[in-house]
Amino acid sequence: MKIIRRDIVKAICLSLIFLPGSLRYHNHNYKEAFKSWQFSKIFTWDNFGYYIWLPAFLIYHDPWLQGRWVEEIFTKYEPSETLYQLKESTSGKKVSIYHPGFSVVGIPAFIIGHLSAQIFNFDQDGFSKPYRISFYVWFYFLLVFGLYFIIKTLNNLNIPGNYLLLFIILVSSNIAATLGMYIVTPHTIGFALISLVTYLWSKIQNLKINIIIIFQIVIIASLLLILRPPLILVCLIFAPTFFGYIIREKLKGFFIFIFSLIIISCPLLGLLLFWHSATDTWTLNLHREIFDWLNPKVTWFLFSPRNGWLFYSPIFLLLIPSWIYFYKRFKYESIIFLLILFFLIYLHSAWECWHYGGGFGQRTMADYYPFLIIPLALGWQNLYKFKKSLKLVILSLTLIFVLVNTIQSYQYFTGILTSSQNTWEFYWCQFLNPFKKN
Repeated sequence: MKIIRRDIVKAICLSLIFLPGSLRYHNHNYKEAFKSWQFSKIFTWDNFGYYIWLPAFLIYHDPWLQGRWVEEIFTKYEPSETLYQLKESTSGKKVSIYHPGFSVVGIPAFIIGHLSAQIFNFDQDGFSKPYRISFYVWFYFLLVFGLYFIIKTLNNLNIPGNYLLLFIILVSSNIAATLGMYIVTPHTIGFALISLVTYLWSKIQNLKINIIIIFQIVIIASLLLILRPPLILVCLIFAPTFFGYIIREKLKGFFIFIFSLIIISCPLLGLLLFWHSATDTWTLNLHREIFDWLNPKVTWFLFSPRNGWLFYSPIFLLLIPSWIYFYKRFKYESIIFLLILFFLIYLHSAWECWHYGGGFGQRTMADYYPFLIIPLALGWQNLYKFKKSLKLVILSLTLIFVLVNTIQSYQYFTGILTSSQNTWEFYWCQFLNPFKKN
């Protein structure tokens, strides 16, 4: 019990890194954050599409978004310039083009917000102040939840100095400037769920997999599918364990595995049926986004000054040497890890919006960080075996990553660097004058 409390305290302390940016972003500036607590950006832009499922079903009982309330809410709260979040069919039915995983995980916050609106005499329209504050608090809890289970994962892997390691990863990557600003986002949910996936994986390294753990994996996998489908790829790390389970349990194991796949697929199938009933379209891509599979922007995705992942999260360059220790300890899982990572890079760099809109250093990759930490942690675990000279080089390089990315994150928080205008010339001009706009 004492260890659990200590790990919770560690997670809360680490989460404080995310607090200033999130308060500033959702309240426009720090002064307003502590004065009015409006949290005016909680349900704006893409979040409007992610969230509208809840009021549509639970308040207005209008799953097809055909009532006047949609336009009235849009006019009153001005979440974006246009209603791009919705798709309308020839029959007049409208649906959100965004997956409902955000809303499903947000149900507890919605209920609290709805009750609070009634108690404190606010509009029970799904968008008033109590709903916004409730979602901010809930998503901050999800962030702490994710950090806590990363720490638990590192404990299960017997990683020394795990608190320091996690702190280094947070300040030398883009996560503080992405989840920390857009904390009410599907990426926070992805981060929390994948931290739970990696924890369950680390747990079964010391215990045999059982029905309870399989049930937990099934629930998480089904949520990942209706949140952002590529996230479910992380669950492939269980493949060697499931294969061993099927061999050990024979027919029983095979049927449990097939039944698990069916259960995982049901929410996604239900979503497709819902979309098809309104739009006559069987697709997960109502955005009509384009993927250039033959010409992915891999180098831009990784190293562009506009939004390159490794450029703004340099700590993950150490995945290359660290993976060796992952391979030595977990041979099959390490190979699966590489295949997943390569596919994710290929998938996202083939997208027409490879820079991921208003992000910083590929915020889409932040979901996977609990998974990507595994080889980094195993490399850290073996650092003491290195020669003093090599150890000094690695530690010095890590310190440089921390310093550089701390400056970059500060510049992004304050608007010195942007998510859309960074060219090499602009970047160097700004970076060399870190505390003022040019």
